[in-house]
Amino acid sequence: IWLNIDAAYAGVVSMLPEMRPLTAQLNLADSMFINGSKWMNCLFNSSLLFFRDRAAVAASLNATGVYLDNKQTSSGAVVDLKDYQLGLGRPFRSLKLFTTFQSFGIDGLRGTLRRHISLAGYLIKCLQFRSTEFSASNGTSAVPFIFPIEPIFGLVCAAFNPACYPRHKYADFLKFVDLVNATDKIYIVHTVLTPPVGDAAAAEQGDLFLVRFSLSHATLDFADMDRIVNIVFEQLAEFNK
Repeated sequence: IWLNIDAAYAGVVSMLPEMRPLTAQLNLADSMFINGSKWMNCLFNSSLLFFRDRAAVAASLNATGVYLDNKQTSSGAVVDLKDYQLGLGRPFRSLKLFTTFQSFGIDGLRGTLRRHISLAGYLIKCLQFRSTEFSASNGTSAVPFIFPIEPIFGLVCAAFNPACYPRHKYADFLKFVDLVNATDKIYIVHTVLTPPVGDAAAAEQGDLFLVRFSLSHATLDFADMDRIVNIVFEQLAEFNK
């Protein structure tokens, strides 16, 4: 059995010493995958694969013909990088990683991650406040958004409150996502949170429709969070019409 950890988004927090207790069990895996373009300030289509057993990976991906046999590779004196990837061309993806490391350095990358984590905490507080304010202005005690997941990284999840939208279905909530994305100012993605097995109270509430805010751009600041909140509630007012 080969255990791979798909840490495409949050695997980069391993760079932060204060976050390593959350990633301590990663050393039990055979490999881990990180997508550099998600939260590492790299351009699209740059990924990192960390693995424990180099020989097993090379045996799986090796595409060596007899004409490429050489004593350096056979003796293990060199690492033949062609044996550690799928040969889909020569796009020189490592250059994207190299330039990012050179531009930011480890302190810059860590600083960006820490700022995004701080911004996520600020964003959820603003969304919570505006949700309360929005419900009061509409004469109801039911807030439009609830927040079932406390942000740990740079990801904020807001769920439509079933008490506020008891008759809305999946397709209805998709219209809100479309409204926000149509502004061309921010882009959000959605998912559905299914109640855990055995949780009677959550089962009675049913599935939650979540919208997700992934903070990943290197220059994001608190003013950007304020703009996100304004756009969300402008489009929520449109959605509620």
